[in-house]
Amino acid sequence: MTQAIDLLNRLVSRQGYTCVREDELGLTAGHHYLRRLFERFSFDFVFDVGANNGQYARLLRKEIGFSGHILSVEPIPDIVRKLIEKARHDPHWTIHEAALDSTPGSADFNIMVGHEFSSLMAPSGQFDGKFHGQQKIKETIRVKVETLDDLFRSQEAAFEFKKPFVKLDTQGTELRVLDAAAYALEKIPAIQLEVSFQVIYEGAPDISESIRFMADHGFSLSGLFANNRGHFPRLIEMDAVFIKSSLLGELS
Repeated sequence: MTQAIDLLNRLVSRQGYTCVREDELGLTAGHHYLRRLFERFSFDFVFDVGANNGQYARLLRKEIGFSGHILSVEPIPDIVRKLIEKARHDPHWTIHEAALDSTPGSADFNIMVGHEFSSLMAPSGQFDGKFHGQQKIKETIRVKVETLDDLFRSQEAAFEFKKPFVKLDTQGTELRVLDAAAYALEKIPAIQLEVSFQVIYEGAPDISESIRFMADHGFSLSGLFANNRGHFPRLIEMDAVFIKSSLLGELS
Protein backbone atom coordinates (compact mmCIF):
# COMPACT_ATOMS: atom_id res chain seq x y z
CA MET A 1 0.00 0.00 0.00
CA THR A 2 2.82 2.42 0.88
CA GLN A 3 4.44 1.82 -2.51
CA ALA A 4 1.12 2.49 -4.27
CA ILE A 5 0.70 5.79 -2.40
CA ASP A 6 4.27 6.79 -3.24
CA LEU A 7 3.62 6.07 -6.92
CA LEU A 8 0.40 8.08 -6.91
CA ASN A 9 2.14 11.00 -5.23
CA ARG A 10 4.84 11.04 -7.88
CA LEU A 11 2.14 11.21 -10.52
CA VAL A 12 0.04 13.98 -8.96
CA SER A 13 2.54 16.08 -7.01
CA ARG A 14 3.26 18.39 -9.93
CA GLN A 15 -0.41 19.37 -9.98
CA GLY A 16 -0.26 20.28 -6.29
CA TYR A 17 -1.99 17.15 -4.96
CA THR A 18 -0.97 14.63 -2.30
CA CYS A 19 -2.41 11.18 -1.67
CA VAL A 20 -2.67 10.20 2.00
CA ARG A 21 -4.37 7.60 4.17
CA GLU A 22 -7.52 8.90 5.86
CA ASP A 23 -6.06 8.40 9.34
CA GLU A 24 -3.03 10.55 8.41
CA LEU A 25 -4.93 13.60 7.15
CA GLY A 26 -4.21 15.61 10.31
CA LEU A 27 -0.53 14.69 10.30
CA THR A 28 -0.20 15.59 6.62
CA ALA A 29 -1.75 19.01 7.23
CA GLY A 30 0.87 19.62 9.90
CA HIS A 31 3.66 18.62 7.55
CA HIS A 32 2.33 21.03 4.93
CA TYR A 33 2.25 23.86 7.47
CA LEU A 34 5.84 23.14 8.61
CA ARG A 35 7.12 23.08 5.03
CA ARG A 36 5.63 26.52 4.43
CA LEU A 37 7.04 27.78 7.75
CA PHE A 38 10.57 26.54 7.04
CA GLU A 39 10.47 27.96 3.51
CA ARG A 40 9.32 31.35 4.79
CA PHE A 41 11.81 31.70 7.63
CA SER A 42 14.86 29.80 6.28
CA PHE A 43 15.78 28.45 9.70
CA ASP A 44 19.44 27.46 9.96
CA PHE A 45 19.37 25.40 13.18
CA VAL A 46 16.75 23.28 14.98
CA PHE A 47 16.61 22.42 18.67
CA ASP A 48 14.70 19.11 18.79
CA VAL A 49 13.99 18.97 22.52
CA GLY A 50 12.36 15.73 23.63
CA ALA A 51 13.70 13.75 20.69
CA ASN A 52 12.39 10.33 21.73
CA ASN A 53 13.34 7.96 18.88
CA GLY A 54 14.27 10.72 16.44
CA GLN A 55 10.85 11.03 14.77
CA TYR A 56 11.05 14.79 14.45
CA ALA A 57 14.55 14.77 12.96
CA ARG A 58 13.40 12.22 10.35
CA LEU A 59 10.36 14.39 9.61
CA LEU A 60 12.57 17.42 9.05
CA ARG A 61 14.83 15.56 6.66
CA LYS A 62 12.27 13.49 4.71
CA GLU A 63 9.09 15.59 4.72
CA ILE A 64 10.17 19.17 5.37
CA GLY A 65 13.40 19.17 3.38
CA PHE A 66 15.47 20.82 6.10
CA SER A 67 19.21 20.34 5.51
CA GLY A 68 20.59 22.48 8.33
CA HIS A 69 21.87 21.35 11.70
CA ILE A 70 19.60 19.49 14.12
CA LEU A 71 20.41 19.11 17.82
CA SER A 72 18.27 16.34 19.32
CA VAL A 73 17.99 16.50 23.11
CA GLU A 74 16.90 13.37 24.97
CA PRO A 75 17.46 12.29 28.62
CA ILE A 76 16.94 8.49 28.49
CA PRO A 77 20.38 6.80 28.09
CA ASP A 78 19.16 3.74 26.16
CA ILE A 79 17.36 5.94 23.63
CA VAL A 80 20.35 8.29 23.40
CA ARG A 81 22.58 5.39 22.37
CA LYS A 82 20.13 4.44 19.62
CA LEU A 83 19.89 8.05 18.45
CA ILE A 84 23.66 8.33 18.20
CA GLU A 85 23.69 5.27 15.95
CA LYS A 86 20.88 6.70 13.79
CA ALA A 87 22.72 10.02 13.45
CA ARG A 88 26.04 8.38 12.56
CA HIS A 89 25.67 9.00 8.82
CA ASP A 90 24.21 12.52 9.13
CA PRO A 91 27.02 15.04 9.83
CA HIS A 92 24.49 17.77 10.57
CA TRP A 93 22.60 15.87 13.28
CA THR A 94 24.00 15.72 16.81
CA ILE A 95 22.62 14.12 19.96
CA HIS A 96 22.71 15.69 23.43
CA GLU A 97 21.86 13.70 26.56
CA ALA A 98 19.91 15.85 29.02
CA ALA A 99 16.48 16.91 30.20
CA LEU A 100 15.59 20.60 30.11
CA ASP A 101 13.90 22.39 32.99
CA SER A 102 13.94 25.71 34.86
CA THR A 103 17.15 25.05 36.82
CA PRO A 104 20.29 23.02 36.04
CA GLY A 105 21.43 20.01 38.04
CA SER A 106 19.88 16.56 38.20
CA ALA A 107 16.37 15.24 38.77
CA ASP A 108 14.26 12.11 38.93
CA PHE A 109 12.83 11.27 35.51
CA ASN A 110 9.84 8.97 35.01
CA ILE A 111 10.25 6.46 32.20
CA MET A 112 6.82 5.31 31.13
CA VAL A 113 5.82 2.00 29.54
CA GLY A 114 5.50 4.00 26.31
CA HIS A 115 8.74 6.00 26.12
CA GLU A 116 7.02 8.86 24.31
CA PHE A 117 5.09 9.62 27.55
CA SER A 118 8.24 9.81 29.73
CA SER A 119 8.49 13.00 31.79
CA LEU A 120 9.89 14.84 34.77
CA MET A 121 6.23 15.06 35.81
CA ALA A 122 3.97 12.36 37.21
CA PRO A 123 0.95 11.18 35.21
CA SER A 124 -2.42 12.68 36.05
CA GLY A 125 -4.68 10.27 37.92
CA GLN A 126 -7.49 11.33 35.59
CA PHE A 127 -6.00 9.16 32.88
CA ASP A 128 -5.17 6.02 34.86
CA GLY A 129 -5.71 3.00 32.65
CA LYS A 130 -5.93 5.06 29.47
CA PHE A 131 -3.58 4.99 26.45
CA HIS A 132 -3.46 1.17 26.71
CA GLY A 133 -1.30 1.47 29.83
CA GLN A 134 1.46 3.34 27.97
CA GLN A 135 1.47 6.28 30.41
CA LYS A 136 2.21 4.10 33.45
CA ILE A 137 5.56 4.65 35.19
CA LYS A 138 7.92 1.77 34.40
CA GLU A 139 10.96 3.05 36.29
CA THR A 140 12.46 6.28 37.62
CA ILE A 141 16.05 7.25 36.85
CA ARG A 142 18.30 10.16 37.74
CA VAL A 143 19.10 12.39 34.75
CA LYS A 144 21.17 15.46 33.99
CA VAL A 145 19.12 18.65 33.77
CA GLU A 146 20.04 21.81 31.86
CA THR A 147 18.30 25.07 31.05
CA LEU A 148 17.40 26.06 27.51
CA ASP A 149 19.37 29.29 27.95
CA ASP A 150 22.59 27.44 28.80
CA LEU A 151 22.11 24.98 25.95
CA PHE A 152 21.21 27.79 23.55
CA ARG A 153 24.31 29.81 24.41
CA SER A 154 26.63 26.82 23.95
CA GLN A 155 25.18 25.92 20.56
CA GLU A 156 25.12 29.54 19.41
CA ALA A 157 28.82 29.82 20.17
CA ALA A 158 29.57 26.56 18.34
CA PHE A 159 27.40 27.02 15.23
CA GLU A 160 26.85 30.80 14.99
CA PHE A 161 23.29 30.31 13.79
CA LYS A 162 21.08 33.30 12.98
CA LYS A 163 17.56 31.82 12.69
CA PRO A 164 17.07 28.99 15.19
CA PHE A 165 13.81 27.05 15.49
CA VAL A 166 12.88 25.32 18.75
CA LYS A 167 10.59 22.30 19.02
CA LEU A 168 9.72 21.49 22.65
CA ASP A 169 8.04 18.21 23.52
CA THR A 170 8.91 17.65 27.17
CA GLN A 171 5.62 16.11 28.28
CA GLY A 172 4.17 18.84 30.46
CA THR A 173 7.20 20.96 31.42
CA GLU A 174 7.37 23.12 28.29
CA LEU A 175 6.37 26.38 30.00
CA ARG A 176 8.78 25.74 32.88
CA VAL A 177 11.58 25.38 30.34
CA LEU A 178 10.63 28.59 28.52
CA ASP A 179 10.03 30.61 31.69
CA ALA A 180 13.74 30.26 32.50
CA ALA A 181 14.90 31.03 28.94
CA ALA A 182 14.81 34.82 28.67
CA TYR A 183 17.98 34.95 26.56
CA ALA A 184 16.83 32.31 24.08
CA LEU A 185 13.32 33.75 23.75
CA GLU A 186 14.80 37.06 22.60
CA LYS A 187 16.54 35.29 19.70
CA ILE A 188 14.07 32.60 18.64
CA PRO A 189 11.72 33.54 15.75
CA ALA A 190 9.35 30.58 16.20
CA ILE A 191 8.67 27.77 18.66
CA GLN A 192 6.73 24.52 18.31
CA LEU A 193 5.10 23.23 21.51
CA GLU A 194 2.92 20.29 22.39
CA VAL A 195 -0.23 21.80 23.92
CA SER A 196 -2.85 20.01 26.01
CA PHE A 197 -6.62 20.21 25.71
CA GLN A 198 -6.81 17.70 28.56
CA VAL A 199 -3.96 17.66 31.05
CA ILE A 200 -2.35 14.23 31.38
CA TYR A 201 0.43 15.22 33.84
CA GLU A 202 0.04 16.55 37.38
CA GLY A 203 0.52 20.33 37.39
CA ALA A 204 0.95 20.69 33.63
CA PRO A 205 -0.68 23.64 31.80
CA ASP A 206 -3.62 23.38 29.43
CA ILE A 207 -3.80 25.04 26.02
CA SER A 208 -5.29 28.30 27.32
CA GLU A 209 -2.40 28.70 29.77
CA SER A 210 0.11 27.95 27.01
CA ILE A 211 -1.36 30.53 24.63
CA ARG A 212 -1.51 33.15 27.38
CA PHE A 213 2.09 32.44 28.45
CA MET A 214 3.38 32.71 24.89
CA ALA A 215 1.44 35.95 24.29
CA ASP A 216 2.93 37.43 27.47
CA HIS A 217 6.38 36.60 26.09
CA GLY A 218 5.74 38.19 22.70
CA PHE A 219 4.63 35.21 20.61
CA SER A 220 1.41 34.71 18.61
CA LEU A 221 -0.23 31.41 17.72
CA SER A 222 0.36 30.65 14.04
CA GLY A 223 -0.37 26.95 13.55
CA LEU A 224 -2.28 24.20 15.34
CA PHE A 225 -2.22 20.64 14.02
CA ALA A 226 -2.33 16.96 14.97
CA ASN A 227 0.81 15.31 16.30
CA ASN A 228 -0.56 11.76 16.27
CA ARG A 229 -3.43 9.78 14.76
CA GLY A 230 -5.59 10.85 17.70
CA HIS A 231 -7.81 9.25 20.33
CA PHE A 232 -11.14 9.85 18.60
CA PRO A 233 -13.54 11.16 19.76
CA ARG A 234 -11.47 12.56 22.66
CA LEU A 235 -9.19 15.54 21.90
CA ILE A 236 -6.07 15.28 24.07
CA GLU A 237 -3.10 17.12 22.57
CA MET A 238 -1.94 18.92 19.44
CA ASP A 239 1.20 20.69 18.29
CA ALA A 240 1.18 24.47 18.17
CA VAL A 241 3.60 26.85 16.49
CA PHE A 242 4.09 30.32 17.92
CA ILE A 243 5.79 33.08 15.94
CA LYS A 244 7.33 36.17 17.48
CA SER A 245 4.58 38.76 17.23
CA SER A 246 6.97 41.50 16.08
CA LEU A 247 7.73 39.44 12.94
CA LEU A 248 4.11 39.04 11.85
CA GLY A 249 3.85 42.62 10.63
CA GLU A 250 6.96 42.14 8.51
CA LEU A 251 5.39 39.05 6.89
CA SER A 252 2.02 40.58 5.99
